[in-house]
Amino acid sequence: MIGPLAHVGLALATGLAALLQAGLLARALLRRGDWTPAPALARFCFALLLATLAMALALFLALPDAGFWFAAPPLFRGAALAGLVVLGLVVYASALTLLGYGPRWLRSLLAQ
Repeated sequence: MIGPLAHVGLALATGLAALLQAGLLARALLRRGDWTPAPALARFCFALLLATLAMALALFLALPDAGFWFAAPPLFRGAALAGLVVLGLVVYASALTLLGYGPRWLRSLLAQ
């Protein structure tokens, strides 16, 4: 994966390896009876997937063309990158809040 995708391939391979390891661990724990997933886990994972897709779409639509990153002065590139990070954070947090996993849910989770 690293060859044709360059540095993106390394990040992709790392992420896929982490997912594989988590899946194998979950399967082993389930088989041994050491872990029973909470009933709400599937709904939460689906909400995370939807929030991630919303963030990816927003960032894709807001992303400047590639020429900007080469032509713009460093200060503008830094400001644009910071703006994209803030946009991603706001869209992700808003999507999770709309799906029922906002600050109130997080406070109740931490209080347990």
